[in-house]
This record gives sequence, structure tokens and C-alpha cells, in this order.
Amino acid sequence: MRALTLLIPGLIPLIPDEHITALPQLALALARGTRQWSHPPCLLEQILPDPDAVAGRTLAHCAALRAGVADQALHWCRADPVHFQVEGDALILLESSVLHLQPQETASLIQTLNQHFNPDGLLFQASSTNAWLLGSADPLPEQSTPPLWRVGRNIDGHLPEGSGASRWRARFNEIQMLLHEHPVNQARQQRRERTISGLWFWNLEHPGAARPPGFHLTAECPAQIHETLRWASAYGDAQDWNHAAAQLDREIIGPALAALRQGTLSQLRLLGTEGRCNLSVQLSRQDFWKFWRRPRALAALPGVPPLTHR
Repeated sequence: MRALTLLIPGLIPLIPDEHITALPQLALALARGTRQWSHPPCLLEQILPDPDAVAGRTLAHCAALRAGVADQALHWCRADPVHFQVEGDALILLESSVLHLQPQETASLIQTLNQHFNPDGLLFQASSTNAWLLGSADPLPEQSTPPLWRVGRNIDGHLPEGSGASRWRARFNEIQMLLHEHPVNQARQQRRERTISGLWFWNLEHPGAARPPGFHLTAECPAQIHETLRWASAYGDAQDWNHAAAQLDREIIGPALAALRQGTLSQLRLLGTEGRCNLSVQLSRQDFWKFWRRPRALAALPGVPPLTHR
């Protein structure tokens, strides 16, 4: 027999309670299993096992180590490509997953940024098509708002702050102007695709071994990661979240519970992060005998925080 861990970002979504659909398999698992809640929610990237994750090391520094460029700059932050949608006087943030960037587009944009900003001692590096890094000898922006926590909302109040904020806000605007006329964006406009309007500076500490309760993961016992709820939760899209959640409930969680009942699995663990909070649920075959623990609506469970927008 084997144990199974399902890691599901967006499981407790940023959607009003009354708009969350009934999920019978998930409700049963939450009722019968041992639950652990923690706040605030972690990003998926903070949860995944990373040999470079030690206390005090940031997500950006870990990514720079994996890319083999960490020694090329003293300070690192994320500088992800984003699209800004104009609504009146507001700029609404759309993060990189909606851009569908191609590797050659990323390479061209990174090259232009480096040619322009290298005299300032800045180094841009793509750790993946959608996740970019910025290295500098000088301290980087004090900005800790990941784009996924601000998508679909106004960026006002979430630009660089602290020491050197005015310089970094100027660079934020300079990057927008540099990218506006870039051939990559001109070609995307002709194809009626979203353009890369700018870069979003952010960073978070990687918790390393100090993960939320119940979230211990190792390379030897990896989790199945299901991201189908992630962006619908972040954007507050109830229709897409409910559709994806119903499919996940039926095709993933339901069969896992059946395997646990039949003895094919020895243990099932559900991990939810991002959204409203972190949640760990652990079940064994014996938990199905806890008939007095009746399924409840997701939002009615003790420990689920109310919906608040950051």
C-alpha cells in the first residue's frame, strides 16, 4: 500500500461563500479527516521541496541558484512579466499565466532589458518563461506582494516602497516605456494578444523546513500537484473555479477516497494553499467510521477565514 498527497493551490478560494458549489467528495474528506489550518496562505512555490531553501533565503535567491547565476549579483528579486489593463484611472494587474509567452519572446525581451539596464548594474534573467529574476549590487525594491495576490485588482498602493522607492518607481515606469514599442509587443498586438506591459518586482522568504503544519514534503514522497483551481481562485472567478472544482472532486478526490476505502491506499493527504489559507487534511481507512462527523459546506467548516481582498 502507498500514501498519496494531493497539493491543490486555491482549494479554499477567494470567492464569496454563497458562490461556492457543493463538492461532496471534498466535503466528506474534510469532515472525516484530521484538519490543520494556518494563516496567512503560502504560495505554491514556498511549499514545494527545494534543496536551496534555508532560513533567510528568498524565493528569488533560490531561483537564481537553480539557474546558476546567483553569484552574478548580490541581491535578487522576482521581476515577472505582467499586463496592465487600463480601467479609468486604475491599472489592473494580470499576471504572467495569461500571457502565454513563448521562449523566443522571453529571450528577446530579456536581451533588450539587459542592454538598456546593464550600465545601471542590473541583470535580468529568466528562470522560466513566465518567472523572471532581477539581480543588482544595490538593495532591491521592498515589495512583497506576489502578482498572484493582486491579480484582477488595482496596483495602487502595491508599488515599491521603502529605501530607494522613488528610484525603483522611476525604473518601473521606464520599463513600461521600453517594452511598449518592443517588436515582441508589436507582433502580439497584431495577433490581438495581451502585451507585456511591464515587470512586477516582488520577493518572499522561502520557509524551507518551517512549512505550515501538515505540509512536510520530501523529494522521496512527492505530492501530486493539481493547479486547475489556482488562477480561478486568485482572480475570484466563481464560474471557472466551480467548474474545475467539480471536475477535481469527481475525477481526483473521489477515486482517491475510493482507493483508501478499498485498502489500495494506506493514507491520503489533501493540502490546500494560496486562496484564503493553508489547509492540511489527513485521512486513513479508519476515518470513514467516524459517522458522527457529517459533511458540511466548505465555507461552513470551523477554521475557514472570511473572504477578504488583499
